Amino acid sequence: MQPPPPGFPQWGSQPGDPREHNEPGYSGQPSPEDYGQQPPVPGYAGPTPPGPGYPPAGYGQQPGYGAQQWGGYGAPIPAPTSQQKIGWITFAIVGLLGLLGAVLTLTLWINLDSAVNRAGEMCNRFSGEYASSCRASVKNLVPTLPPVLVVCLFLIIGASLAATAGAVMLFLKKHLGQFLILGGGLVMLILSIGCEARYGATSRVTYDLIAGLVVAVIGGLMFVPAFRLLLGLPAKLTAGPGPGGGPWPYGPPQPPPYGPPAPSPPQQW
Repeated sequence: MQPPPPGFPQWGSQPGDPREHNEPGYSGQPSPEDYGQQPPVPGYAGPTPPGPGYPPAGYGQQPGYGAQQWGGYGAPIPAPTSQQKIGWITFAIVGLLGLLGAVLTLTLWINLDSAVNRAGEMCNRFSGEYASSCRASVKNLVPTLPPVLVVCLFLIIGASLAATAGAVMLFLKKHLGQFLILGGGLVMLILSIGCEARYGATSRVTYDLIAGLVVAVIGGLMFVPAFRLLLGLPAKLTAGPGPGGGPWPYGPPQPPPYGPPAPSPPQQW
């Protein structure tokens, strides 16, 4: 078998084909540059390159939405400060003193009223002259409760409950609570002193006197700016920014729940 003469065209080519000399790697193995390259479509200039400062276009990027956030939850709740803890403890002490004073004063009135009733019921077990003398003795030994004492006891109960309500209102950020604490403490203190001076001292009325003094002092100090800042309250009675620049009563201003907006990409034409 004779080899083809020199200059004989190879298989798959035509004589005078310009691709034989112009296209690299046509007659042999195709070069890596020949794969994946397609001629541009007429009339299409390709994507416009992004301007300076913008990231290159790629997969998985959604323009115009900013950084990915954990949506729906906002900023985390800050931990309570020392001023907030001191304020909570003070409000709790005032509330417990007022509540305990109301309970003790109510039980004192119940015991005094029941003592008179029990003495009268004991005389009802007898009849005749002995029953009459018994009632006369009970009336002299166990007199009925004076109306002034009953009114004082009920006013002390109301003042104690007012101090407790004021502590709860301050815990709920209501400015009216400090006036209730001061007024309730003063009423407890004054009426307890009057009851002990006229009707004698008892352990429960003495407790009302001590509790009223403590509550009144705390309520008066709440009008001092330095003490108000210690409790986490605003320096003035009017509502305003609390310590640290944030809203009353506590803490610094909260950061926005979402990140800064991302720059929008250039428009594609």
